[in-house]
Parts: sequence; C-alpha cells; structure tokens
Amino acid sequence: MSYLRSMIVTVLGVIAAAILLVFLAANTEGLTPRERKLVIHANSELDAAIAYGAQRDNEIKAAKDETAQSDQIARLAAQSALTAGQKLVTAEALQKKEHDELVRSQKENATMRPIVAIVNRWWGIGGILYGFKRLAIHLLILSAVIIALAVAAVIGATLLNITVPGLAPILGVVTGFFGRVKQRILTSISSIKHKPTMP
Repeated sequence: MSYLRSMIVTVLGVIAAAILLVFLAANTEGLTPRERKLVIHANSELDAAIAYGAQRDNEIKAAKDETAQSDQIARLAAQSALTAGQKLVTAEALQKKEHDELVRSQKENATMRPIVAIVNRWWGIGGILYGFKRLAIHLLILSAVIIALAVAAVIGATLLNITVPGLAPILGVVTGFFGRVKQRILTSISSIKHKPTMP
C-alpha cells in the first residue's frame, strides 16, 4: 500500500512540475532572478523525479524478474523432490523384494546344507544312500496308503454284504482276487528272504 501511495505522489509531483515548467517557460522574459532560480530548481526537481521514477520502474522490473526466477527455481525444486520421492519409493520396494529373496534363499540354504553334507560323504556314496533312504520313506508311505485303502475296501465290502445280501457273489469274486494278489506278494517276499544258497 505504501508503494502505491509513493508512486501516486511521485506521478502527481511530476505532473505538477511539468505544468509549472510549461507555465513558467512561456513567461520567462519577465522573470526576476529569484523566479528564474525557482524555475531552474523546479526543472532540476522534475528531472530528479523523472530519474527517480525510472529507477523505481527498473527496481520493480528487477524485483518481478527475481520473483519469476524464484518461482521457477521453486517449481524445479518441487519437481525434483517429487521425482526423488518416486525414486525412493521404487528403491524401497526393490530393496524389500531383494530382502525377501535373500531371506528365502537363506532358509533354503539352511534346509539344504545338511542334505549336501550327507550327499558329499564318502566321495559321493552318501548320495546313493540318501537316495535309498528317500525311496524307502516314499515306499513306506505308499504301502501305508495301500493298506489303508485295502482295510477300507474290506470294511466297506463287509458293510455292503450285510446291508445288501444279493451282492455276496460279486464281493466274493473281488475279495478272492485281492486275496490271490496278497498271497502272491507275500510268496514273492518270502522267496527273496529265503533264497537257497548254492553248494
């Protein structure tokens, strides 16, 4: 507000001095030495006011330019901060992903380390023993499943035979088939155990 007031006062002073100079310049012949001094002084004041107005205009223009530059720098800084923030979020996501992968790899390594130690024993023969151990475990599980299914089939056949007596011949054939299969398996196992030795 004070800037606007000073601009108005300056402009009004320049206008008043210009009017005074025009009026006095028209009547310079009849001036007294004091009036001439006054006209010269008013003329110098007018020139100073015009110079001051031009200086103020230059200062205003420079201030506006500095403000525009500051705004541009602030926009660039904000844009740079936004880009840096986005890069930070991306880097944090990548770091979390890599950390999760590292943790998973460490768990796998800890799980596999004893297996590798077993497999590498006795110049690699431990690998063969480990393979047989794994095969035995899987065969044990498979035999448990087959036995469970056979027991369930026998129980189911018995319950079905009790509830529906007309199915007895069909169930007899199925039970007989499984009985022969069981007998052959047991015979094969006993022949392997009791292999005769050659004299």
